[in-house]
Amino acid sequence: MVLAGYVRRLARTVRLDAIIDPAHAASDDPAVLAAHCLEAIDPTLSATIREGDMLLVRDITFPPSSSTAADEPHTTTAVLALQALGIAAVICTTAPPHFIALAASYGLPIIEQPASVAAIIDGSIVRIDLERGTITTMNRANRPAPWQFAPCPPEVCNAVRRAQLLARMRRIVENEGFAD
Repeated sequence: MVLAGYVRRLARTVRLDAIIDPAHAASDDPAVLAAHCLEAIDPTLSATIREGDMLLVRDITFPPSSSTAADEPHTTTAVLALQALGIAAVICTTAPPHFIALAASYGLPIIEQPASVAAIIDGSIVRIDLERGTITTMNRANRPAPWQFAPCPPEVCNAVRRAQLLARMRRIVENEGFAD
């Protein structure tokens, strides 16, 4: 399974409760989740993201008062908001293991690769091969060797395929006017 898209870089640590504002977390409307996803960090981000973009962040952390996915009521909504926004993958230095596992089950790969986080610039085109565990920039100048990460197991690749298929189907329905 290969993903390719533009990198949208957030040059800071992102707390899970900042991915989606708790006031909007109860919404079951993907458009509302997408419109308010990461707005506390960058209010213009939802307008600039394109379907299939990759999000590059330094670290993903739980809020100070919580330490596990069970303590974080908005963890699932955070994953759904990122997907509704159009994010195909997240590349970071570190993330909570429970968040990585939950996101993988929904088809959103969270890839821990510190060297790539330091090197990839905003707007770069990246290619992520989930089965081989490689991240490659597609920039013509200074194309480094691929960065390595632990390959995703088949069940994660299958979940990503399903999520990508659903995103395409949603886009077709919206473009063809069947959503009305």
